[in-house]
Amino acid sequence: MISHLQMNHVLRERNMAAHAIAKKAVHSSSDFVIL
Repeated sequence: MISHLQMNHVLRERNMAAHAIAKKAVHSSSDFVIL
């Protein structure tokens, strides 16, 4: 059974990965300056 802390860690890692991708998109295209 997955503990609550493990789930929290997985969600945090996914969130950070998504944030990094968004940052790259912002840097690579001026269309995303709104973000």
